[in-house]
Amino acid sequence: MTCLVVPKYCQHVGAKEPLEFDWTRYCANTWSAGEVYSLGERVRSPDAPGYEFECTAAGQSGSREPKFKNVQAPGETIAGDGSVSWLSRAISNASLARTIQSATWSADSVVLITEPAVVSVGGEQKTRANIAAQVGAAGSTFRVRVNVAFTDGTSAVGLADVEFDA
Repeated sequence: MTCLVVPKYCQHVGAKEPLEFDWTRYCANTWSAGEVYSLGERVRSPDAPGYEFECTAAGQSGSREPKFKNVQAPGETIAGDGSVSWLSRAISNASLARTIQSATWSADSVVLITEPAVVSVGGEQKTRANIAAQVGAAGSTFRVRVNVAFTDGTSAVGLADVEFDA
């Protein structure tokens, strides 16, 4: 199971603030050495944010990641990856290995969770909700939790300690 922990999060008791967990890195299909890639399969590289790479010549990747970091625009061809060739594309959900299926939020009774949402566009996978505290919570810290289920059967937990001040 994957766990994301947000460092202590502070807000005023009367405020309704968004709390967000970004699951995109966990969901991305990333390039791997020695992997067999099929025509049309898409991968990501942490060296090239904003891009994904579509396999245009199927085969087995090499031992070193190709120079994805040198990409300047969508439509560029990247060779030199074993027998695989790649075409750069603007990032999308096509390069995700999994997506968020459901997200269930919970917290201590004085914490109000409203407008929970799953963001699944533009290649991102995020969960967010607005967090507020009831009167009398000033000076206290409460744990907020989101249980996330993914389309591949895996699950994860997001945790945040929210401190409320007056």
